[in-house]
Parts: sequence; structure tokens; C-alpha cells
Amino acid sequence: MKRTLMALAAGLVLVAAAGCAQPYGRNPEMMGAGGPAGWHGVHGMGMGWGMMWDDPALGLTQEQRAGIAGVQAEFRRRQSALMEKMHQDDGHSTAPEGLFDEPAARKAYDAMAELQRQLFENSLEERKQIDRLLTPQQREQIQMQMRQLQQLQQMCRG
Repeated sequence: MKRTLMALAAGLVLVAAAGCAQPYGRNPEMMGAGGPAGWHGVHGMGMGWGMMWDDPALGLTQEQRAGIAGVQAEFRRRQSALMEKMHQDDGHSTAPEGLFDEPAARKAYDAMAELQRQLFENSLEERKQIDRLLTPQQREQIQMQMRQLQQLQQMCRG
């Protein structure tokens, strides 16, 4: 186990070196039906908790992989629908004559805030569902990996 964790840490250092060389922010190439990869990971690093399922050190069973894939597919479907709705609602509130309409602006803001809340709630639910599929040891290993990624991210920022 210690050997595996050391190998993982070494791999994370290599990922961090590559990540630090990349511009900070969301990578347009990582946009997909589920939205920006940043929802699943560490912005600018190219690897986050959503990508950790491919790590052989976790020792996921076929059943766990299938369960996680199902949870993620449902998450992407739900997020995609919300994102599409957000893009349809441009948030600009003007009266028919083109004048500013404060009540309409507030209503548009409230609608967008509700969509953002739903996106957040969906991501929490996805994480809870996946956590239920993992063993305590797997959850602990992922938490350790995330702490390491957050530390590396801080180093990259400055």
C-alpha cells in the first residue's frame, strides 16, 4: 500500500508540473455534454476527483466502475439540461421599448441563481451516490489525493 501511495504521489508531482505550465482556468477542449470539466476537478490542473476513477491504485471492482459510470451519465444528463436552460435565458432584462426593467432584471437573476443552485445540488448528489459505492479505504485514498491536488494547485498559483 505504501509503495502504491508513493507511486501515486510521484505521478501527481508529474501532473502538477504539467499543470503548472498550463494557463489557469477552464480548458475549452474539456467542455462536454456535462459542462466544464472544472465541475469535476481542479481548474487548470486537468485532473480532478472525477478523473480519479481511472486510477488502478483505487482497486475498483467492475460493479463499482459500472455504478460510477451510471451515476456520472445521469449527472451529465441532468447538468446538460440545466446548462442548456441557462444558455437560453440570456439574463438581459429590457422592456419591449428597450428600456431597463428592474423587476424583470431581478426576476432573471433569481431564475439564474436557482439554476446555479440546482447545478450545485446535482453535484453534491452525484458525489454522495459515488461515495456510497466506495469502500472506506477508497474514500480515504481519494480524500488524500484531493488534498495533494489542492496543495499542488496552490503551488501553481503562486
